[in-house]
Amino acid sequence: MTTVYYKGYNKEMSKQDLMVSVVCTVFNKENWIKQTIDSILSQKTKFNFEIILIDDASTDASAKILKDYSDKNNNIKTIFNKKNMGITKTWIKACKFATGKYIARCDGDDYWIDDHKLQKQVDALEATSKSKWSNTDFDIVDVNSKTLNTSAFKNNLFSLPKTYEQMLSSKGFTVPSTWLVETRLMKEINNKIDRNAVDDTFNIQLELFHATKLTYLPYNSTAYRVGQESESRPFDPQKTKNRINLLLKTQMEYLDKYNNVSFKNIAEDALKISATNEEITIDLGINGNILRHKIEEQDKRIEEQDKRIEEQDKRIEEIKNSKTYKIAQKLSSLKNQTKKTITGIYK
Repeated sequence: MTTVYYKGYNKEMSKQDLMVSVVCTVFNKENWIKQTIDSILSQKTKFNFEIILIDDASTDASAKILKDYSDKNNNIKTIFNKKNMGITKTWIKACKFATGKYIARCDGDDYWIDDHKLQKQVDALEATSKSKWSNTDFDIVDVNSKTLNTSAFKNNLFSLPKTYEQMLSSKGFTVPSTWLVETRLMKEINNKIDRNAVDDTFNIQLELFHATKLTYLPYNSTAYRVGQESESRPFDPQKTKNRINLLLKTQMEYLDKYNNVSFKNIAEDALKISATNEEITIDLGINGNILRHKIEEQDKRIEEQDKRIEEQDKRIEEIKNSKTYKIAQKLSSLKNQTKKTITGIYK
């Protein structure tokens, strides 16, 4: 039997067959959003899916790009915020338009690298009643889409949290652009999280871990982009400090929010993280000292070399100003003049 794959919305299928709503939030992503949308449109599925693009009052050409795609594709819904609302409120707003059984997330600067991503994740969740949330491994790319690292979880570049306790204590990372979540659960969680959260995904992940089991698929489905500034990765050190403190506040709030969790596990994870951070600090200190000594030695050699060059320049200048040098210059000039005269006689 021939397998038929649908790329996006197929008019011959009814709304009841709509399996996935792909939600993509955008704010000033003109350099990358085309790659993001193209990767979503390239998905091959046995089911119907829609794409919801929402622009949070971008000041670059992002909104125009979204409109151009929407005009050419029936399966794309576009939403344009008149004022910047921030990532959390924008995400919540976009999800309200989702009509599929599942919501997939792909942020406006990431992109999918597996054309069967959605199909694999839907198959996995449809095969179990214990999980309503799936994610995958991922690659790391730079602003120019150059691959920096592959299989970040497999290669231990990131530690994948597996429980609510691990998520709370480590502020873990499940890679939002790899998510597939049951729509009903996602909308329920959106109603629970702080609409002014400093990082919507942290709150969402805590709620997801509390509500359901995570189904992890150990293959690379997504390219996670680093190197550009965003709400979750500010360049300003003070903004970063503020973000850390606000995340700590969120952690403290969730300690009180749910009492049916293992506080012993949270404490154990926190202690392990503290020990790891101490080891990192020691390593940085030792390696930092070694590096500092190397730099100091190099600076000393450069300084000595500069002194030798300065002494040589001074010696050359002294020679030029000496009587011997001036006499030699006159003799050389006289020799050249004599040579010209003799050459002229014999021509």
